[in-house]
Amino acid sequence: MQVHTEKLRLEFLDAMAAAKELASRVDNDAFRRRPADGSWSAAECIEHLSLSAETFVRRLRRKIEASKKEKPRRGETLSWLGRAYVWLLEPPVGRKLPAPTAFVPGAVAERAVLMARFERTHRELIALIEETDSFDRTRIKVPTPVGKWMRISVLDAFTALAAHARRHIWQAQRALRSL
Repeated sequence: MQVHTEKLRLEFLDAMAAAKELASRVDNDAFRRRPADGSWSAAECIEHLSLSAETFVRRLRRKIEASKKEKPRRGETLSWLGRAYVWLLEPPVGRKLPAPTAFVPGAVAERAVLMARFERTHRELIALIEETDSFDRTRIKVPTPVGKWMRISVLDAFTALAAHARRHIWQAQRALRSL
């Protein structure tokens, strides 16, 4: 098993545990309450993560299925663009980034439904990470939400999604603390 496979699997499991703990700490109304105008509630942060994970699972799966499955390199490493992208996403957040329209949460489901969806989407990501362990994730490129012109490796994408999860779990924690 590649080092990044286990590392990413643990990062997504940590994000799932942190989200579950957040959701269990407050009632449904508090979970859905925005701390301020223009801010997202904890529930909206979780919904945003589910929306982006669903989209990326589909995008990654299509790209992986259409690609030549070469054996992995000895030591997988992030590209310079992937490292920059991950750095931009990591909490604590120093710069707000606008969410692509497709990832902006709309009406948020009840907490139990929201959390079940979050867990399902992140388990799908883990499964995809494990499926791709046996081939070179650094050669297959996918577009980012920033634009189709900006392409990163599948390894970069998985790592960025893990950083993205940490970013919005952190944001959700702050939203609940401010209530």
